[in-house]
Amino acid sequence: MIGHPDPRSVSAQFSGHKIQLESPKADERAGLVNVFDLKPGGLGFLGEEQLRWLEKDLAAYSNSTPIVLFAHIPLWSVYPQWGWGTDDSAQALSYVKRFGSVTVLNGHIHQILQKVEGSVYFHTAASTAFPQPAPGAGPGPGPLTVPADRLRSLLGITNVNYVPGKHALAVVDSPLASGATTDNGSNDPEVKISNFTFDPASLEIPPRTKVTWTNHDDQPHTVTSTQKLFASPPLDTDDHFSFIFATQGEYAYYCKIHPRMTGKVVVK
Repeated sequence: MIGHPDPRSVSAQFSGHKIQLESPKADERAGLVNVFDLKPGGLGFLGEEQLRWLEKDLAAYSNSTPIVLFAHIPLWSVYPQWGWGTDDSAQALSYVKRFGSVTVLNGHIHQILQKVEGSVYFHTAASTAFPQPAPGAGPGPGPLTVPADRLRSLLGITNVNYVPGKHALAVVDSPLASGATTDNGSNDPEVKISNFTFDPASLEIPPRTKVTWTNHDDQPHTVTSTQKLFASPPLDTDDHFSFIFATQGEYAYYCKIHPRMTGKVVVK
């Protein structure tokens, strides 16, 4: 957890198993351990002692303090059947509901997933070791075999930056594949948000493709799945949001701020 009452900047780099943090206030760095005594296929667990510490530590910060929680196993139920969740995460998350900006960063599942609940933004990272299957797509978790020429596009790191004046952290996923970025020069398919429309409104891609949305309007927008599969934070001008579509299907989405704005991604 990072809290900066008067933040200058916060930056971190993490992947499925590693966090490298740079902060102007080193004594405010902390993380949650939910893998102690982990059983195969079991859920993560924080425990009463750690939860009491978290509640006490957060009490010192005002509601306007940006909060970041790090934990190895996701603090939200990604796919409990595979142990992709934390048994007592609801109690931990109840302590951060009063804050205006909360970012939860997790690894373990070796792929990028996002969702938003109120002021809490959840984000999981890819790994630099091996990819894993999409939740439920296969008999169980474990290393995913992919063509050699696609492997580096499924591995990567995530950079996180806090910039004063922004209401959300800048979370940028960067694949290890040469030339693949989430900038405007990205090799990934891009959907432009402009004049209150998604362009193209319908995008067709193969499985395991990352799609990046870029907001070119001077108004904030979101990219929100109607199936609750993904959800961006509010995107300011020139902000980006990316999501990897692992399996075939049709994925509709809309802007939560301007619901008449709709689009879809067709994976085939």
